[in-house]
Amino acid sequence: MKGEVHSWDPNPMILYPNSPKRYTVCYEDAENLIGKSTSAAELEFLEKASRLDTYGFDPYTVKDPKDTSHAVYLGVSHKGILIYHTNQKVHHIPWSYLSKVDYVGKEVYIYPMEAYVPPSCNGCVDDATNNKTKERKSRLVLKYQCPSGTFAKHLWNHILSQQAFFNEQSALMIKPKFSKKGKRLERWC
Repeated sequence: MKGEVHSWDPNPMILYPNSPKRYTVCYEDAENLIGKSTSAAELEFLEKASRLDTYGFDPYTVKDPKDTSHAVYLGVSHKGILIYHTNQKVHHIPWSYLSKVDYVGKEVYIYPMEAYVPPSCNGCVDDATNNKTKERKSRLVLKYQCPSGTFAKHLWNHILSQQAFFNEQSALMIKPKFSKKGKRLERWC
């Protein structure tokens, strides 16, 4: 629609975890679209945008219980669950590696499958090699604090609805399995 009415905003507010380099690339790409037909420019723009990690990413600000001084941005995209700590991606859990999502009170719990290998931090060579050689004794559980219980429930519901949307071919195929409390939705089998 923006292409049809020619109302391009030269100073858009782009998602927080982007760097100045990303802004520069975006503006250069926009300048390269000048002179192309509207449909060709939109197609090229969408092809480039869909390759970004944050394409379709709707972030929710939560807190890590281990470090409450910094914001954590948790959200979903067509690729899976993305978690950013400040402006660094700390987890990308593809939908195929997501076992379960739960919430209790103000906390959201994300249970990746055992095959999921969390990314190692930059410069943590020892940790990366130790993680590969060590057998994990306990299951990885990601726990995040939300501002309220209602927020946690909304985030939980959003994650599950997006998972269903991006993984099922038809809405008729979605058969949720709730626990007795109604607060859990197991992975569809």
